[in-house]
Amino acid sequence: MSEYDPKELLRPVFPGLEEVDLAELASAAEIHSYPPHTVLCREDEFGDTFYLIVEGRACVSKYLDEENPRRILHWLEPGDFFGEIALVQGGSRTATVDTEGPITVLEIHRDALVRVLNRSAPMAIHMVLRVTSRLRDADQTAIEDLRRINAELRRAYHNLERLDQAKTDFISVVGHELRTPLTVISGYANMIRTAPAVREERNLRMFSKGIITSIDRLQAIIDSILDVSRIDVAALEVRKVPASIIVLIKEVEAHFRTTLQERSLEFQTQGLDRLPFIMADSDLLYKAFYHLIVNAIKYTPDGGRITVSGRVIRAEDGQDAIEIVVEDTGIGIDPEHHELIFEKFYQTGEVMFHSSGVTKFKGGGPGLGLAIAKGAIVAHGGQIWVDSPGHDEEALSGSRFYVRLPLTEWSEAKFFESG
Repeated sequence: MSEYDPKELLRPVFPGLEEVDLAELASAAEIHSYPPHTVLCREDEFGDTFYLIVEGRACVSKYLDEENPRRILHWLEPGDFFGEIALVQGGSRTATVDTEGPITVLEIHRDALVRVLNRSAPMAIHMVLRVTSRLRDADQTAIEDLRRINAELRRAYHNLERLDQAKTDFISVVGHELRTPLTVISGYANMIRTAPAVREERNLRMFSKGIITSIDRLQAIIDSILDVSRIDVAALEVRKVPASIIVLIKEVEAHFRTTLQERSLEFQTQGLDRLPFIMADSDLLYKAFYHLIVNAIKYTPDGGRITVSGRVIRAEDGQDAIEIVVEDTGIGIDPEHHELIFEKFYQTGEVMFHSSGVTKFKGGGPGLGLAIAKGAIVAHGGQIWVDSPGHDEEALSGSRFYVRLPLTEWSEAKFFESG
């Protein structure tokens, strides 16, 4: 015979319940003992049992995700009960309950509990109130947790803002500090290159050329760093004048003509000659298309093709715009990187494996080009994005970078009429 009296255990749980109903519940009750770490209720499973803790403790928890598989809600002590929410709602368990150590519980099957509930309105109301109170407590706990998490997120965001500003300031200062000595070095290097002794000695000519080439590359990196720092502080000055997209693209193509020939890369343009002039900052747009095209060169194997096409479209907002697409037959970009590649210093692949040549296949770089391109396009009120099915160095699925720039009422025809 059990040492526990089910009727007396149930009395404080259901105060005011008629003795006959209390006796019926007690007769249907069973006392069970379980070892530590036993799952009594599992979240999302249907249950048909009401539990009352007699001795021991139980933990109520919920599953969050694979990284945080368990969140403890609260602990249950002797006299606490659980399982009533699923019985009242006729649904699945809302949480998992498992034992901390040895535990003894009183269990009542759903049928017996429902029979008594149907006869006793006060008891049914009492159960509903208890369920409501349990839900309200859970909601309050969740609200407090959200408040705490939001406060932590605000602090973390504030710290990140401060760190990002400090990094931006550092980049700007370093860029300016490097530019001055580099200008001096460049001047001396050019003086050395023109010296008679250097012009007459083949090795010295080769060495001086290597020095100047490296200086030019370092200068380009410093200029990119300064451009990014201006983008970060929204200090880009957009000086708009009538600009021709095809002229800008042809200038970029001319800059890379030697590289394109050396690597047997075909460079095509389509529809650019039919684009109207736009009001834009030619220098900023040149930088944007320079970085987009050098990116296409970098990730297209020798013998591939780069195509720059353009057309006038009606954008989603109903306004006219020009759309330029820089398409390559390169190795492509995984969709998970499509947004991140426009962030400064972000690079796909292993940086340590990148070659030192900016225009070599999978060549290295500081990871600033696409960030500069985006900053320049956004400064014009435009949009930039990439479309690529994925990274594949065998299939060479390629990438397509889209640039949209708004058109004003001013057009090519009006420009020539006014001229």
